[in-house]
Amino acid sequence: MLIKKKFFNSNYLLFIKSLFSKFLFVLGFIFLILIISVFIYYFSSGLSKSYSPKIFIIKVNEKILDRYLGINILQLGDYIDLTKIKIKYFFTKPQIEQLNLKVSQKTILQIEKQRQLKKENSGILPSKYFNMHNMQIQYQRKKFKAKMRIKGVRSIHWQNKRTSSYKIDLIGNDRLWGMEEFSVQKPITK
Repeated sequence: MLIKKKFFNSNYLLFIKSLFSKFLFVLGFIFLILIISVFIYYFSSGLSKSYSPKIFIIKVNEKILDRYLGINILQLGDYIDLTKIKIKYFFTKPQIEQLNLKVSQKTILQIEKQRQLKKENSGILPSKYFNMHNMQIQYQRKKFKAKMRIKGVRSIHWQNKRTSSYKIDLIGNDRLWGMEEFSVQKPITK
């Protein structure tokens, strides 16, 4: 006889869904009350005589929305474009270019030595170890000879081995995307 333990109860999912729906309803209601309150205050306090609605909205945008919430009404078109892109990529997956870095074991050990020296020296690599190490790049069936080293003074560049930043220089007259040298790093490090 085979006995199965039930791990998932759909009642919990329905309960969480109903709580989330209620939370969104309450949040929307509070937002609606807030907007109505601002309009009542605008027309009853005499601000409508000093500022036109357009100037008032621009002031609120500058002083509150953009500064504290990071929302800029003047860039509404950009938000709409980003929403269109998000909806598009929800249904179709984007094609991402692949850049393969082929690194020898010797180069990996040398890069690891650079990382350890950065840890010991608070992100500063001694000039004696500030050298590049051989590697190969493969992009769209084409191979490029290159040199690499670890880069960055801030610890986010070199602290974690799997997400390190590297400086890459191509050897010879070959160019990749029109560049002879470039960096490979996480977008957040910019």
